[in-house]
Amino acid sequence: MDNDVVLKVAEKTDEQFLYHVYASRRKDEVASWGFQSQDAAHFLQMQWKIRKQSYDMQFPNNETSIIYTSDDQPIGSCIIFSTTEYVRIVDLMILPQFQSQGFGSALITSIQMEASKLAIPLMLSVEQTNPALRLYQRLGFYITSESDFYYSMSWVAKHNFNEE
Repeated sequence: MDNDVVLKVAEKTDEQFLYHVYASRRKDEVASWGFQSQDAAHFLQMQWKIRKQSYDMQFPNNETSIIYTSDDQPIGSCIIFSTTEYVRIVDLMILPQFQSQGFGSALITSIQMEASKLAIPLMLSVEQTNPALRLYQRLGFYITSESDFYYSMSWVAKHNFNEE
């Protein structure tokens, strides 16, 4: 199975898809709180807008992209913030029906290659209970700090991908 992925910068017309990806990650959690479906939808919409504003304030000039398969199927979203000192994966979401198929690994590996070419670390944060934690550890990320709910993680290339 081909698990190559391509990032394409999101356009204003992609907002509905970006919200769909976000809501797919949060809908079960919100449903468990006992919201009526209309209230849950309103809450998710509000949370999505607040999240976007928060990311834009914390990571100005971040790049929001849609993740596509090699056959141009949109499968998720990724927000990346780059400086001259590091690259940060601010957010990475893959729709549930495309998870555990190697797409996340392929995407992160390509971002690692870019960070390596720039000779800078790749950073991210992950909820301590998120199953993706195992993926990040498998790909060489290590925990640099922790809070009550999150781990901050970093990856530094052992060799430069420019040499290949």
